[in-house]
Amino acid sequence: MDIENILKALVPSSSECEEKARQLHETYPKLPPAELANKAVKQAKTLLAAAGAGAGVVGNPLAMVPLAAAEMTLVLSREAKLAGVVAALLDPDVLKDEDAFAADVLAILFPGAVSQALSQFTVRAGQQTTKVLIRKYISKDVLKRIIKFAAKYLGLKLTQRAIITKTVPVVGALIGATWNWVEVQALGKRAINYYLKGDAGDPEVVTAEGGTDGEAGNQG
Repeated sequence: MDIENILKALVPSSSECEEKARQLHETYPKLPPAELANKAVKQAKTLLAAAGAGAGVVGNPLAMVPLAAAEMTLVLSREAKLAGVVAALLDPDVLKDEDAFAADVLAILFPGAVSQALSQFTVRAGQQTTKVLIRKYISKDVLKRIIKFAAKYLGLKLTQRAIITKTVPVVGALIGATWNWVEVQALGKRAINYYLKGDAGDPEVVTAEGGTDGEAGNQG
């Protein structure tokens, strides 16, 4: 699996996110945007928990890595769309700026990768990575660096997920469902905080050796 290519294609289309936001507004016309964002998170949690349970049932060792890769790709794409829908609900103007929108989605999915990619700016400025700084310093080159750091994390996560969720049928299904539920909940909370408070989340550090230091929030 080419992780970097998957990450490059991960950012959802703005029109797709706007359409989902519109549907939520029509379904719950009396709810404010923040509550609609919570509805979007709840729907994504239910969907991806079911996907994790289904994938975890298969315990064939030969299928562990391909299944984990397929599930991880599905989860990432759904989480990216969730981040985009939250953006459409809470900060719709960002969808008009392709680079800023991509940076936002990646910052929500991979706060550690973004923190490292922007370290030359944030360290110099003596500031934490925030929405304002991410949008200020984002460029095509920085986006490439974010993808590079995120790919290191996902390579490790793929192996971990394959072993933990695909080894024992039924047990793996429960773990897969719980894992996805917790991850999407964490990502949803991070997305809402990002747009309401400008907080990019607690970063996980991906070391030069490819290891990690700290808690991922969702990274996957």
